Amino acid sequence: MVPIPTVDEFAAQAASFAAARSAAGLRPSAHICRLLEVVCAPDEDAAIRRAAPFLLEKYSAYLSWGLRGVTLDSAAAPEEQLRRLAADRFAVGSPAQVVDALLRQHRAGVTHATMRVSWPGMKQTDVLAGIELLGRAVLPEVRRRTSTSAG
Repeated sequence: MVPIPTVDEFAAQAASFAAARSAAGLRPSAHICRLLEVVCAPDEDAAIRRAAPFLLEKYSAYLSWGLRGVTLDSAAAPEEQLRRLAADRFAVGSPAQVVDALLRQHRAGVTHATMRVSWPGMKQTDVLAGIELLGRAVLPEVRRRTSTSAG
């Protein structure tokens, strides 16, 4: 599964799924899962720099295989290409930006996120630093804010 739909596109797909279940006489699904590309660093520029070479290579390969729904502008700087690709689709940036992106996914109906945080060739130190930030600064805040909205 490739995480191509934007948050709004995913929300529309989730609504269509819910309507189809209802039309079939099924209860609403308790779980809506989504795979997300997630890059967390102390600031957005660091996150973009860390991930751009690897995510752009990956999505360039997908495009060469015929993937629809995304475009890359090879004339643009890699950092700008990733910003455009990630906009309203991935969770890339500072801890606060990643929290906001994950909360948008939650509001779109996602109950469980599988977060892809490393790609072939990425430095292990960058991967581990991102995981540490997710565990220390991002996930506790997402849990706090989603449990408050649910209760």
